[in-house]
Amino acid sequence: MTRGNPCVVVGVVDQGIDSAHNEFSSNLLSLSYDCENNAFPAQLEDNHGTHVAGIIGANQNGNQISGVAPQTSLMSISHSLFPSSTISQELASGISWAWHNGADIINCSWGDQRGDYYDELHSALLENAIDSALTHGRNGLGCVVLTAAARLYSVAII
Repeated sequence: MTRGNPCVVVGVVDQGIDSAHNEFSSNLLSLSYDCENNAFPAQLEDNHGTHVAGIIGANQNGNQISGVAPQTSLMSISHSLFPSSTISQELASGISWAWHNGADIINCSWGDQRGDYYDELHSALLENAIDSALTHGRNGLGCVVLTAAARLYSVAII
């Protein structure tokens, strides 16, 4: 069993990670990105990204929760996840930014809300960003990409 490794970077493409939260005092990277506004740093849009990051890597400090891999490094890539005509392009840029900036694993715990946002999220652009991460990330070894929208995309774990 492992608690992770600080050399392993998990990019969380979601609503941002609360940088002031005590559960991320030792493993949240300052390198972050706001893919909705193409800017630095990531923004805290709501609490879903912080929740997801906690499951992944909350410190085992006896306070609130313990993540499954508390010794991994977390990278915040933020988006409001509010559906728009550009959401697919913006999320694709976040995925691309993550692997270009050292993410080994990219977590995308968002979906099309049982088909309600299918038209906004289903795009060749987003699929190509995922495919590029799977193929070219980690210096050509491929990133691991996890997503709640697996029914929309063919996701392979390498």
